[in-house]
Amino acid sequence: MWPAQPQRIKALAQKADTAHRDRSHYEHFKSYHQSLYRWVEPTSITPFSLPTKERALHAVAVILTRQFGINSFTKDCPKEVPADIQDKVKEVILKRVGSIDPSESDNTESMLDGIFEKWADLSRTEWGKMNESTLSTSSPQLMLPSGSPQVPKGQIEPFRTPTSMRNVDATCEPYIIQH
Repeated sequence: MWPAQPQRIKALAQKADTAHRDRSHYEHFKSYHQSLYRWVEPTSITPFSLPTKERALHAVAVILTRQFGINSFTKDCPKEVPADIQDKVKEVILKRVGSIDPSESDNTESMLDGIFEKWADLSRTEWGKMNESTLSTSSPQLMLPSGSPQVPKGQIEPFRTPTSMRNVDATCEPYIIQH
C-alpha cells in the first residue's frame, strides 16, 4: 500500500566503478524502452474491428457451428449450415458484439450472412487441416491456413484462416520488374 503523503525518491551512486553504468541507464532510458517497440508486432486485437472480423470471424462461425451441431458435424463438414444452427451462431456472436460495440452489430450480421452464403457456395465436406499448408485436390476443404497455395482457377477460394495472430501468415517473394 502506498503512503498517503507524497514521497521523494533518491538514487545514490553505489560505488565509483558502477557510477558510469548507473548514469548510462539513466541517460539511455528513453531510447532503450523505445527500442523494445521494435519487437512488438502490429496486429489488431480490438474486438469486432473490421480487420479482426475479416481475418477471423469465419473461424468463430465454424467453431460455433461445430459446437452446436456436435452429433452430426463431428467428422464431416456440412455442405450447407442448417438455418437453425445459423441462427444460434448469429445469436451468440451478435449478443457479444452488442455488449462490446453495438455500432458493429449490423456490419457483423451482414458479414455472417456472407460467410454462410459462401459456405453453401463452397459445398465442402472437409473442415480443413490447419496444420498442413498443402492444398488437397481430392477433397477440397472449407478452411485453409493463410499462406497456403492458391486454389486452381475456376474454384471458389476457401476461407483463409490465420494460424497465428501475427501478421506473417502468408509469405511472398519479391522480384524486380525491368522496363
